[in-house]
Amino acid sequence: FHVQGANVTAEEVLAAHIVAKGDLVVKTGITGAILDVEGDIRAKFINKSTIRSYGSIFTDREIIDCEIQSSGACVCRGKIVSSTISARQGIEAMDIGTEVSMPCHLRIGVDDHIAHEISLIDKDIEAQRIIQENLENRTKELTDQAREIQKTIASLAHVQDRSQVEQRALEKNLDQLRAAGDVEALKEAEFKIAALTRKACDADDDITRNFDRQDSVDSLIKQVREQIWNTKEQIMGLKKQKQDKLDWAEKIGVKAYIKTKGSVYSGTTITGKYSTRTLKETMKAVRIHEAVALDTPEGWEIRLS
Repeated sequence: FHVQGANVTAEEVLAAHIVAKGDLVVKTGITGAILDVEGDIRAKFINKSTIRSYGSIFTDREIIDCEIQSSGACVCRGKIVSSTISARQGIEAMDIGTEVSMPCHLRIGVDDHIAHEISLIDKDIEAQRIIQENLENRTKELTDQAREIQKTIASLAHVQDRSQVEQRALEKNLDQLRAAGDVEALKEAEFKIAALTRKACDADDDITRNFDRQDSVDSLIKQVREQIWNTKEQIMGLKKQKQDKLDWAEKIGVKAYIKTKGSVYSGTTITGKYSTRTLKETMKAVRIHEAVALDTPEGWEIRLS
């Protein structure tokens, strides 16, 4: 299923792609889903799913084999198992991992969800810039084409004018040739006049065709310039979307911590904004956060308390 809505409510979600502008509430569980949600997500369990959310994620039982990027918090009353989770507002669970499962990878102090959204916008901006560049190159080609047509029209007009001037000059001599009875010269003059008439008519036809071409090219230039303007407007809109997301992320702040009431199993990797730590042993009832540590190369460390 592909579902789009404001607030979405379901009994169960199986292998669905859901896009929600508001909250997603599932009475039982979510399995094999792709979720893009701007509000909160609530379910009893979430398995084998990919989630991107502006809001927080709340589960009653478990999160297993999931990839989650959230600008909110990830709160699980049960276990988080074999999952990769990035949550700007922190991660809470009863247990993280098990003795036999693949280790979890958890990120705190960063907003991978917003970073992903920004990267998509940047790709769209770059695509529009390429379109704009191609359109501008097309405008240059058409403008050069219009100049060449204008040169051709000027050249044809010159040919037409010269032909008509020569024709008038010959026509003035016809009466003299007739009066003189010079038949050969008269025939030659009439032949030249006919040739010049055809030449002027051909030039006139070519001028008309080139004016039609020029009108067509001018129309294309106008269309392409409108497309360039539309592309610039789209780029401006995308930049505003990007800035709005960054402003929103800045406003909500960051709560960089992981908290468990039960155990965080060995092998779990925690990554902060500046440092990373993989647990060598299982820890119980801990709070994990990133703190300044001047004695480390990074100047930061993942600290357990």
